Amino acid sequence: GSKRAQTLTNGYQTQHQNPDFQLFGETASGTRSSNGYLNFYLRDGNSNMYSVARVLGATDNSNGGYGCLQFQTAFANTLSTKKIITREGNVGIGSTFPAAKLDVNGHTNLDNVSIAGITTISGTTPTLDFTETDGNPDYRLLGDSGLFKIQNLLSGTYTSILTINTDGHVDIAGNTDFAAGI
Repeated sequence: GSKRAQTLTNGYQTQHQNPDFQLFGETASGTRSSNGYLNFYLRDGNSNMYSVARVLGATDNSNGGYGCLQFQTAFANTLSTKKIITREGNVGIGSTFPAAKLDVNGHTNLDNVSIAGITTISGTTPTLDFTETDGNPDYRLLGDSGLFKIQNLLSGTYTSILTINTDGHVDIAGNTDFAAGI
């Protein structure tokens, strides 16, 4: 059926016997205090309501005038911040006080990623390029058909300067026989 919003003394919520979501505004005091939030609820088969997620706008400074946005999810009926965007635009995933534009606390799976000036990881051949300020990769680490290679860029072509096979045998610039090892 249709639902209408009803004003409450402390915010807004959907007009329903048990709300599916609530929008609240409140006076904040102190750093990371809530100014307003949107709660998402789940109702189980016994009509019990559980807060399962929240988007929270919060002051990021006890003097006000600075804000952050937090994304929270519930585990065992307890909401906790999983992602945050600070007043500086830093994004924290698993980190509530991110120190960089992207601050990830925990294991991360990356595919086909480029980080300016440092690395490139791509495709089915894992590759890590070390690039100087001229934008040209000068050294490369890669896994290639069971071989680990360190290569350098000479005259526009990558040349292996060190190769290690799966037995741990090393080839240095083509001067060492894998069979003999080092």
